[in-house]
Amino acid sequence: MSGSLVRFVSGISGIGYGVNVWPVAPPRTVSGVSQNSIGMVADLPWGPTNVITTVTTPAEFFAAFYPDVFNSGAKDYVTWPALLALLNKPLFTRGGLKVCRIEPTGAAKSAKTFDDVDGTDSVTVTASSYGLYGDQVQIAWSANGTTPTNRDMTVTIGSVYSMTYENVVTAALVVTDPGDPYCVVTKHVSCVKVPVVAVAAALAGGANGTAVAGDYVGTGEGVQQFYGASIEVDVLFVAECPTALVDDINAGLVAYAGYDKGIVVYSTPSAQVSATALTYVSGESLQDDRGVYCWPRVKTTNFFSASVDEVTVDGNAFAAAAIANSDPWISPGGAPGAQFLTGITGLEYEDTSRATLDSLRAAGVTPWFMSKAMGGAILAKAITTATAGTKVKQRRLRDYLEISLSNYAELYVETPLDVDLAEQSLGEYSGSLIGAYNTFIENERIASHIKTYSVDPFSLNTEEGLDAGRWIIHVQVETWADQDEIVLKTEIGETVTVTSST
Repeated sequence: MSGSLVRFVSGISGIGYGVNVWPVAPPRTVSGVSQNSIGMVADLPWGPTNVITTVTTPAEFFAAFYPDVFNSGAKDYVTWPALLALLNKPLFTRGGLKVCRIEPTGAAKSAKTFDDVDGTDSVTVTASSYGLYGDQVQIAWSANGTTPTNRDMTVTIGSVYSMTYENVVTAALVVTDPGDPYCVVTKHVSCVKVPVVAVAAALAGGANGTAVAGDYVGTGEGVQQFYGASIEVDVLFVAECPTALVDDINAGLVAYAGYDKGIVVYSTPSAQVSATALTYVSGESLQDDRGVYCWPRVKTTNFFSASVDEVTVDGNAFAAAAIANSDPWISPGGAPGAQFLTGITGLEYEDTSRATLDSLRAAGVTPWFMSKAMGGAILAKAITTATAGTKVKQRRLRDYLEISLSNYAELYVETPLDVDLAEQSLGEYSGSLIGAYNTFIENERIASHIKTYSVDPFSLNTEEGLDAGRWIIHVQVETWADQDEIVLKTEIGETVTVTSST
């Protein structure tokens, strides 16, 4: 007999005489989690309500929430001020802008029921979204060119949209919704004949409604759509919250922050003076190391306006953009975040003293500041609203490390816990996990993302705990502080003696 003494095995039980090749998958590595997706809750004129839609470009946003077929392509920012949140900032990050359109109280969809030749209800056409713009949708019925007893449907909106669908209703009374993006076709319960041939007629009864706080933060609405464990969002804000609702909606945002999911940027009321801002965070119980409150409101160029004038807006969208676009080990405040804030042209109040700015920070407020050196706006020390004034960077870096490490640990759940406390040794499985941890954190240290670290797989464990399947890995990480207080001590004059140094 001739052949090879080489065999491939997958475990000890398969090993035999000769050369045994045991392929083992290469160790997996820890991947740093992305922290740059932005969540926006907004009152918008079109699109799905109380679901999260991810868009990655302005074109995708407007296609979903304000199609150009309405309002002749112009954007009515007066009726829909939430649009102002899009102006002049990098909201469309690699992680995407995750938008939840609210459904205001009293909102309604436009609709029209079309009759047959005898005046009996035949089919109903309903706008695909809530809102008054649905009344601009017009429907015409015509005889199909091949089968005249069937009906074709033409959808038109103004002079910019027209689409004809064949055989939407057949003589056998089969009604097929053609999937038009602006309306839905259903068979009426009284249908006995196809709709009569008719010229275009508009849908009616659409209503925008009037938002109340519950539409933004109520059960299953608005902000609460982001509660789900599978919904990942790093920074969340409400776009141009109505002033009368700000306090209630901020209360809903701090409740969301309690779920430990990223950062929330609260809304800032219009015309809020510094004296009011000093007590606002504590007075509204907004203290949380995942909450950020910026003051005052900011100014930017309004490109939705025909006159391209300056408009005062909530700065929360700018802050969200600066946070999400900053790496988690870099502060979005001061110099690093300035590059994302070039769209700010001024502040609602620009005469704030240094002493007041210091007091605001002590009160958990992140003040805006127009920096001459930066040539524009900065977040003058990006802090959270926590009582101790945690830096935003500290919170985000901790999330980055903890989530990255914990996500990787999921790959080892229910694998053998081969830790030997007596010998202080690790087996194949536990050693692979700890090795990956050390490699990942060491790379973070080499990149100067952190200062130093320790990974201890032994000292917090007992034999009893290991026997029960519980393994405690003690990870300690020391981070770098930020240059918040740079002191330039100068001696300049004729009598100064300069001591040379090398």
